[in-house]
Amino acid sequence: MSELLKYQSCPYCDRIVEDNEANWTEDEEEVTCDSCRKAYRVRAEYTFEGFEVTRLCGSCDSELLDDEGTETNVCEDREA
Repeated sequence: MSELLKYQSCPYCDRIVEDNEANWTEDEEEVTCDSCRKAYRVRAEYTFEGFEVTRLCGSCDSELLDDEGTETNVCEDREA
């Protein structure tokens, strides 16, 4: 496997592909360079870092967090 790049570029002429034109899916895609007109394949590689899970209030669906962002058992939106 070759080195992973931080941006998509043509392996022939090194033309950098703008983010809005780059292939961001994990599916392999054949691309023709706009500059040198040569074809190459590209695929984004992602690493799973884990899940972020936050409890929700059963009555109003807001996150159960206090002012510091720490999970709590009391809904801030509930009237005291």
